[in-house]
Amino acid sequence: MVFFDHPLPLPLSHKCERGVNRVINAGRVVQPTCIWTFSPQFKLTSFSWWWLSFKLISYMVIQMKVVVRLFFRSIRILLIPFMHLFEFITTPKGVVRSAAAQEEVDRQSRNLVLYQFKTCPFCIKVRREIKRLSLPIELRDAQKNQQNRAALLQGGGQVKVPCLQIKDEQGKVQWMYESTAINQYLHQRFGVI
Repeated sequence: MVFFDHPLPLPLSHKCERGVNRVINAGRVVQPTCIWTFSPQFKLTSFSWWWLSFKLISYMVIQMKVVVRLFFRSIRILLIPFMHLFEFITTPKGVVRSAAAQEEVDRQSRNLVLYQFKTCPFCIKVRREIKRLSLPIELRDAQKNQQNRAALLQGGGQVKVPCLQIKDEQGKVQWMYESTAINQYLHQRFGVI
């Protein structure tokens, strides 16, 4: 059995100074150059090694999660201006209706709300269709506004965008997810023939 005799406040520390740590192994004193040291009460058993390996691996996994998250967050930050530029360039001009027809479309659009993230490609797809159909639909940011996010979660049951909230004349609310389904609904209801 191996014992480490360096008194430390923590159960595990790393020392790389020659002659500071002493390892007692089968009655011999060894002066290593770089070892892991433990408090005198800590006995190294097979379970202890397994536990230390598990802790080290879980620490490394947590650190990798942070690194991966920061990597993708920085990529997203770099891509945001390009996504906005792409949306601006590719958004079509709205259809032109007569004043009476546009007033009716505006009245019907008051009952529609789109929950969206500003840089979500599927939300951009729906916003382009809204612009093409000249619909004054209210846009709510569910990414940064916590009240909108909570309303989306409470009403729709999940925080998934884009989501179109549809209220009918009786006040019944329907939540529609999926950009293709939303675009088809808008085109069928407001499309110009």
